[in-house]
Amino acid sequence: MKSSFSVSHATFAESTRRKGRNVALMTSILMLGVMLLVIYGNRSEISDWYLLSKQFERLQDNAQGYPEYCHRQTGIVFVRLPAGAFVIGSPESEPGRHEDEAQTKVTLSPFLIAKYEVSQGDWRRVMGYRNFFTADTFPVDMVGSGEAEEFCARAGLSLPTEPQWEYACRAGTTTAFAFGEVVTPNQVNFESPTTMPVDSFQPNGFGLFNMHGNVFEWCVRDPRTPAHGDPNGEWEPARGGGCDTGYETCRSAARSSGDFAMFPYGFRPVFSLHSG
Repeated sequence: MKSSFSVSHATFAESTRRKGRNVALMTSILMLGVMLLVIYGNRSEISDWYLLSKQFERLQDNAQGYPEYCHRQTGIVFVRLPAGAFVIGSPESEPGRHEDEAQTKVTLSPFLIAKYEVSQGDWRRVMGYRNFFTADTFPVDMVGSGEAEEFCARAGLSLPTEPQWEYACRAGTTTAFAFGEVVTPNQVNFESPTTMPVDSFQPNGFGLFNMHGNVFEWCVRDPRTPAHGDPNGEWEPARGGGCDTGYETCRSAARSSGDFAMFPYGFRPVFSLHSG
């Protein structure tokens, strides 16, 4: 016959085990809940990480300190730009300013933008033919906005919005150009009959090349920007100026447009992220 002490000890031990299991279960549930909250709160970052890891290879940071990625399908190098707020447009005192450059504060999520204008080599790898009779290191220079969008669609990319483009061009500056209030032919390809290789001149503060001059770069409309000079909304916006234009057209805030393949019109794609 068991003593009352043995029974009480066994009962106490079983009760302790049950309490231990309950505490462990509650702790596990709590930890799972915390993990789910963390995942839910960071779902945009997790989604961005998945998309980046699937489509891009992480490279080193550039000389300006911004992360670079290689797009696996095209081999195009992208720079990841941080989220930020900036003022799009130009002050009324800026020489060469147009009426459609009203200043507006815009906030952007982070995004990737091509380090260089799309080159002939990039175009040939995606589209299967050469765009024009220049070397692979030169930009595509006679493409319409529809052709640029087709390239992006095939590669899982997109054209930048005007705010994205100007944010990338300015690289934190508020002057007419990323290099100051004026530029020279040693900094930008303008008033020239020909384009130059996509890695010409010095990059801006984000490490991006030829944001000013060389070829106009197709963009897409954005409701946060003022109405464009095209009253019927039939032409698509283009930014940056071209090799055959004056320096005023190459300003960060300068807005141009077109509706068909012209010289010198090219583009540089972006890959938009969702985390703030």
